[in-house]
Amino acid sequence: MEQNIKIIGCLHIALHMASLLIAALFLGIGVFAGHMMSQMTANMPGMPNPATFFTSFFGLFALFVLLLSLPGMVVGWGLVHRKAWARTAGIVVSFLDLLNPPFVMALGIYGLVVLLNPDSAYLFQ
Repeated sequence: MEQNIKIIGCLHIALHMASLLIAALFLGIGVFAGHMMSQMTANMPGMPNPATFFTSFFGLFALFVLLLSLPGMVVGWGLVHRKAWARTAGIVVSFLDLLNPPFVMALGIYGLVVLLNPDSAYLFQ
């Protein structure tokens, strides 16, 4: 059981870190697209600057992914180090992971099976 909890913690850290990398990629795409569109519309008077829209839209998306990824990484760290709060927070994050198919959903199912097991409660006391 102890090995399963460490695996869940490491997978939470890895998958939520990958989500952060995807958010950074989308932010870069937004900045690049905004720059390219502003270059294309530079000679058109009265046209609003599309860089503001693209950067804002993709920036808000990256912020949203950041806010969803940070709890998963913190819980992963807590599970690896068997902190007392990590089991409860891990169950909550595992429920939230069920909304994110396919890989994170599988992690959520695995996390719920392991963390809701009565034997795992003894490891966090």
